[in-house]
Amino acid sequence: MNEKKRHRRTKEELDEIIWNALKKQVVERGFNNITLVGLAKEAGVEPPVIYKRFEDLDELLEKYARKYDFWLNDILKFKKEYTANENIKKLLTDLINELYDNDVMQRLLLWGLNDTHRITRRLAMSREMDSADLITYFNSQFPHFEGIGAIMITGIYYLILQRRIATFCYIDYNTPQGKQNLIDSIGMMVDKLFPGNTVPNDDRIMEIAKKLLENGVDKNIIKDSTGLSVETIAAVETRRAT
Repeated sequence: MNEKKRHRRTKEELDEIIWNALKKQVVERGFNNITLVGLAKEAGVEPPVIYKRFEDLDELLEKYARKYDFWLNDILKFKKEYTANENIKKLLTDLINELYDNDVMQRLLLWGLNDTHRITRRLAMSREMDSADLITYFNSQFPHFEGIGAIMITGIYYLILQRRIATFCYIDYNTPQGKQNLIDSIGMMVDKLFPGNTVPNDDRIMEIAKKLLENGVDKNIIKDSTGLSVETIAAVETRRAT
């Protein structure tokens, strides 16, 4: 009787097995409790299979964390037809929706709060660098956005991370109603603190483009944020230089 040939798993299949095993361990145990030996056992593979793909555990964890970090993947998904006010609400609403369902990102935030690991520091610095143009743009329209925005974002973090423990100010954020309350409350805060629901006039848009150029913001970001053409932005830059 001929024995059936053992199926040789492809690189893609092995990668999927490793990522799935890592996600299970991260959600259950947190990033700081992962070991390569434990991961290999969870994935049902020999440790050398993982060693061949990653230099060490740090490389594995950092690549995985970047796949799930909201700020390193979705931050610049702006709608150019929106005002700054509308884009702030969209950004924060997207953050709420993503973080509620993203157990890995929640574990990542907790890791950064509890452990000054070199990976958490690198990720934090990457978020800062990737959001620099974003902050410059919003600051050009709303003074002190960076401080107010930071408070709003950390508030979102806290309410979502602690929602399974207890209510907060008598609101159960672990329910669909609580989640919608958070989205509505953030929207009200944005309208109060960063008013402006009408599209700025052409002169205002040109002034915004000028300020962004002065702050070194990339021209493609200015184009996507203001709706101005590349030629118009170049003309603004020429006038600014003369």
